[in-house]
Amino acid sequence: MEPRISIGYSISQKVNFVSLTARQQISYQHLFHIIHVTRSVNTSTGVPGVETYTLGPTFVPALSKPTDNIDTVVEGAGRVKTPNVFTMDFVWMESSTNIRDADIIKDVSLLPDGSQSPNYGSYSRVLGAPKRTPASGNRNANELMIRVMTMEKVPAGLPI
Repeated sequence: MEPRISIGYSISQKVNFVSLTARQQISYQHLFHIIHVTRSVNTSTGVPGVETYTLGPTFVPALSKPTDNIDTVVEGAGRVKTPNVFTMDFVWMESSTNIRDADIIKDVSLLPDGSQSPNYGSYSRVLGAPKRTPASGNRNANELMIRVMTMEKVPAGLPI
């Protein structure tokens, strides 16, 4: 039987990530739902079709570092501008998390008092392939660094 852990002060939902290090269990205080995105392509014309969405792992523990939007006074996390190194947000998850380029994540984090975090309900799109840093030698990194951009418009048809 695999051990189960609950993540900090968040909801009572148990998350089955057995390979979180002790440090990750302390610092991964954000929770996300992952929505996998697939897009069909017309093979004869090469024109992309519509996106379809399926719910992936839920209540995934993570460490989130949103970038403040210094140009406008907007509630919520991150920026909603052209993606570049200065406007991306970063999220770190456990290295075996099933997430890929163009997937969408939804922040479902709660504050210590049980109220919703300022970023609760915000959606972000994954930009590029996540960078995996596995355990190596004496270093037990076991992390997945994900670059994301807060979404201005949430697409219709998301499962959550």
